[in-house]
Amino acid sequence: MSHTTATRAQENLCYVVSANQVGGLDSAGSYGGGRLDEGRTGDFLGHSMIAGPAFPRFSQIYAEAGNGEELVTATLSFEKLHRWESIFPWRDWRAGHQSGISELIASEFQKLAHGS
Repeated sequence: MSHTTATRAQENLCYVVSANQVGGLDSAGSYGGGRLDEGRTGDFLGHSMIAGPAFPRFSQIYAEAGNGEELVTATLSFEKLHRWESIFPWRDWRAGHQSGISELIASEFQKLAHGS
């Protein structure tokens, strides 16, 4: 979970929050509202987290939960986040010389969404 969250934050130069359950469900039927009071088995790993760039680093984990229930919070700085834009103006790149790739990706996602 931590590597995936940190990687998505680095790839997109944004803050990323990953939430994961703790405990577990004894069967697929446990998703129903009628079984919420029953005990759970330990199927989920927890470790929800908040990650993102922290200039000059590409990726930093700001907060990470353990394998039990807990609330994860972090104070984030948009100033540090925006410092990367002067070095890697990826939004301008996506709208400029990479616009063809962006349009192709959007088109493929549109086809997937509509089942064509």
